[in-house]
Amino acid sequence: MTRSKMEAGESSFIFSSETPFISGELTEIMPLESRTASDSPFRMLRAKRYGRWVALKALKPGYVGNPFYEGILVKEFLIGYGLQHNGIARTLGFVALPDVGNAIESDYVDGVTLREYIAAHKPLAREVVRRIAGELCEAVGYLHSRGVTHRDLKPDNIMIESQTGLVKLIDFGCADTPDFAILKSPAGTPRYAAPEQFDAGKKANPRADIYAIGVVLSDLLMAAKHADSRLRRIARRCMQPEGRRYAAVGDIRRALSRKSRRGVAALSAVVLLALSVGMAGVVGVMREKATFEQRVAEKVRVDSLAERRLSEELIRYAEQYSSEYLEECIRRMRDTTIPPEERGKIPYVFAENILSNLEDYAVRRCGGDTLEAKRYLPQMVQVYQGVYRRYYSQFYEAILNISS
Repeated sequence: MTRSKMEAGESSFIFSSETPFISGELTEIMPLESRTASDSPFRMLRAKRYGRWVALKALKPGYVGNPFYEGILVKEFLIGYGLQHNGIARTLGFVALPDVGNAIESDYVDGVTLREYIAAHKPLAREVVRRIAGELCEAVGYLHSRGVTHRDLKPDNIMIESQTGLVKLIDFGCADTPDFAILKSPAGTPRYAAPEQFDAGKKANPRADIYAIGVVLSDLLMAAKHADSRLRRIARRCMQPEGRRYAAVGDIRRALSRKSRRGVAALSAVVLLALSVGMAGVVGVMREKATFEQRVAEKVRVDSLAERRLSEELIRYAEQYSSEYLEECIRRMRDTTIPPEERGKIPYVFAENILSNLEDYAVRRCGGDTLEAKRYLPQMVQVYQGVYRRYYSQFYEAILNISS
C-alpha cells in the first residue's frame, strides 16, 4: 500500500474493487476487548463496511512490524481464506489500515462464545448438547478434509450465533497445515490442547483436534441437565492417548448419531410397511418420468463437461500465474539495488494484486459474468495457496532480509 492511501484513511483489499462489499471504506473501527486475550500479541476489533459489521484481527501496537508475528497473521489469512463452511466464520480479506496496521477481515459473528453460552443457559438440555457437539464435529471434519488442523479448539474459539444458535469456529492463529513451517509446536491452550501439542519433537495432527473436542464435550456434559452415558463414553475416548482416540472426526459423528438397536428395528419395520403399501404407485410414476430424466441427464452431462473444461483451464492459469508472480516478488525483494523502503512495499502490493488478478481473469473467461466467475474462484484460490506454501520459506526469508 502506498503512503498516500494510508494517510487518506482508505483500506487496501486483496479483492477486486468491482466487488461492492469489499470496495467500501471501513468506518466506526472500535476494539473488541471481550474477544482480545490479555496474553496474546493479537487484538480484535470490529468495523462497518457499507453498514455491515465485520471483524478485524490485528497485532497489538507493540508487535506491529515484527516479522515473526506478521508472518503468523499472513499464515492465518491464507489458511482461513480458502475455507467455505457454514460452521466457520468467513475470512473476507487482508487489509492495511492507518493506526492499526495489517489485519484479517472476517465475518462478524453476532453472538457469544460457547463459554458464555454455557454460563448463561445451564443446565443444558440433552438435545442442545448433542446439537452443539454435532455441529462442532461437522465444522472440524470439514477443516480436516482441507488438510487443516485447528490446534486451539476451546469454548472461547467457538461462537454461538444469537439469532440461529448455530456453531461458528473462529481464530485460526494456531491452525496448521503440512505446508507451513512457522509456529509448529508447542501451540494451543492448556487443558484443551492434546499432550503431543507441547512436545517440541512431535508435530500435531488432526487427532489433536479430536482430543480438544473431547474436552469441550466434557464441558458441555458438566453443564447438562441430565447425565448422558453415551456422550460421556465418546468424550473419554476422544481424550485417550493418541493411538487410542477416534481415528477421524467422522467416527465421532457416527457415534453421536448412532441409534439404539430397539429404535433401529422399529424404524425398519415402519419403512418396510410403507414400501410394501406404496410400491405399485411408485413403479408407475417412475416409468412416466424415465424419458424426461434421460433428457435432463444428457443436458447435465453436456453442461458438466463444459464446466469441467473451464475449471481445468482456470486451475492451470492460477498455478502458472501464481508461480511466476511469486518468483518475481521474491527476486525483487532480494534485489539489493532496489531501495529497502521500496522492497518493503512488495509484500503488500503482492497481497493487493494476486487474488484480484485471478478473479479478473475468471470474470473474463466467464464472459463478464461476475457471479459465474465466483463459482470458480475458490478452486483458483486453493491452487494459489498451494503454490504460496511451496514458496513460503523463500518469501518469508526475503521479508526478513529486508528488515535486517
